[in-house]
Amino acid sequence: MPYAEREIRHKAARLHTSIPVHTHIHNMKILYRTKQIILLLGDAGSFVLGFVLAFALRNFSVPNLETLLTHAPLFSLIFALWFIVNYINGLYDLSHTDKPLWYRRVLETGLMSLILSILLLYLHPQREITPKTILLLNVLLGYSLAILWRIIYRIFIGSKRLQTRVLIVGYSEEIKDFIHIIQDHPERGYEISAIIDTHNQIPEGLLNDTVEVYKSYSVIRPAITKHNAEIVVTAPHLTQDQLVLRELYTLLFWPVRVIDFYTLYETLTNRVSPATFSEDWFLSNLSKLEHPVYNRFRRLTNATASVVLGIIFAIL
Repeated sequence: MPYAEREIRHKAARLHTSIPVHTHIHNMKILYRTKQIILLLGDAGSFVLGFVLAFALRNFSVPNLETLLTHAPLFSLIFALWFIVNYINGLYDLSHTDKPLWYRRVLETGLMSLILSILLLYLHPQREITPKTILLLNVLLGYSLAILWRIIYRIFIGSKRLQTRVLIVGYSEEIKDFIHIIQDHPERGYEISAIIDTHNQIPEGLLNDTVEVYKSYSVIRPAITKHNAEIVVTAPHLTQDQLVLRELYTLLFWPVRVIDFYTLYETLTNRVSPATFSEDWFLSNLSKLEHPVYNRFRRLTNATASVVLGIIFAIL
């Protein structure tokens, strides 16, 4: 291999290893979890406010603190049940917050929570407290406020906020799949700002209208500046292209991250890109397919959780 080519590849390798890629990906996961927690806290506020309003509507007066505290233990248990139902029905999956008819999922979850809460009231040992009217009002008000909260969330915190802008260098079938994933799942925190396609391979209608297409690798730096790109992803077939490597090396001291396509793909999808599979890949990952210690620990954890839940439901 000529010395100049070895030097280019060596510098490109320095570029990839000098940037904290895994730190960025970890931060994106933290951001996703933070959004989920914010959504959950908003639901908690909606349920508590609905609890207070239910007493106010039931008695046509401001409820006193003693009454609220008397019912607080029972409704705390009911709210915990609602959160479990919400989680099972995917209300904290951020991909559902932008889907059409998302509010129907919330209403269906509210109905399921009402049915399970009624069963819980009959099973609960405190027979002196049977606030069925309060429960019905609390479900109606709580989940109505939850819908209102999600509308506010979509406007100010939703999936289209706090996006990481991505510049894609090159186009291939792997990149096509990658584009679909990012555009179909904005809640994962990435947005394609621009793409460089030197051979006019991108089919019509693939990209959103906001994505700009360039025809030369020499515009990588201007494109980063124009679109405030934070991540540069290179198509797999260009990892050995000297022209592309030269351009990438100039980004060594730029405030931008060059992330390996396969790493980002696996992070977004939790699966390995089909283009990665080869005999070498299977040999290098064969040892990861089975983890006896982990499998035993998982089985033990599942059994313990089942016993604990069984005891709880038996007590109730």
